[in-house]
Amino acid sequence: MTPIKGLIGLGGGSSSILVSSGETTLPPAPTGIYGPFPDTSTATNISTSTNITNIYYRRTVLAFTYTYNEITANGTNALAGGGTINALSFYQTNAPTYRPLPNYAVAMMHMPSGSTSSTNPTASGSGRTNFTTVRSQHSFNPSSTNTYITISFSTNFVYDGESALGFVFAWGQCPTNYSASGISYISNTGTMYYNWTDSSGTYLVTDYATSTRGWRPCLRLHVP
Repeated sequence: MTPIKGLIGLGGGSSSILVSSGETTLPPAPTGIYGPFPDTSTATNISTSTNITNIYYRRTVLAFTYTYNEITANGTNALAGGGTINALSFYQTNAPTYRPLPNYAVAMMHMPSGSTSSTNPTASGSGRTNFTTVRSQHSFNPSSTNTYITISFSTNFVYDGESALGFVFAWGQCPTNYSASGISYISNTGTMYYNWTDSSGTYLVTDYATSTRGWRPCLRLHVP
């Protein structure tokens, strides 16, 4: 059960600027962009609920699975035959007030046959393979709103063209305070698994997530 927090103020934060990963040393986003997955929903999380930049609690680990059918639903999708993925992007409508998000990391993995939209990719015994930290820990400053924000990978993921895909996002305690902010597109399908807390420290992409939400983030996947 999610604990209830008190009323908070949303003051502070910096003005919006165009930012992708918060660093300038990574290559630009590729031009072959597929998705969004799992569908084209434009629903959003509420400001006090979990998502990939939400800071209602100051640090989070969250995970979810896209099924093979969701990944290959579009017949023109290059991922239907497998391929290298070197970035992902998500549509953010409201930026986290306090940022950058420290030690932000992303992992991807193949999930076994029979995986559903409610399979937990962080669970031991899930059958996951090719676990790859595609974006190593970094200072992530997702300040732009009403646009896609791209996370370029530090290690590419080679998709086999036949498995479901699991994702894990994790970061450390954001600066200053918690805030009811960080909103982006979600699909009201399947299950997202998460843990979050206000305490100091950093969640890792290898941590086990146990709480649940009845939705998943919508992502686009980039193929060079």
